[in-house]
Amino acid sequence: SESNIKAGKFEFEYIDTLGGVKNFGFNLSTEYEGFMVFFPAKLRHCVYPFYETDEPRISISGNLSYLPG
Repeated sequence: SESNIKAGKFEFEYIDTLGGVKNFGFNLSTEYEGFMVFFPAKLRHCVYPFYETDEPRISISGNLSYLPG
């Protein structure tokens, strides 16, 4: 089924309240160009490659910390 296609998908993996491994994915497209995603550093995540294009994909990642003043 189309929901199982992983190409180009950004996906989170987490443990649910019953201890099961769950995944939540975003099916990426050109509509997401310029978007940022913020999530806790310990949250497992991955990005699957696109196969329909030879254009480069640019990803920028980093860590932020909040220091109350």
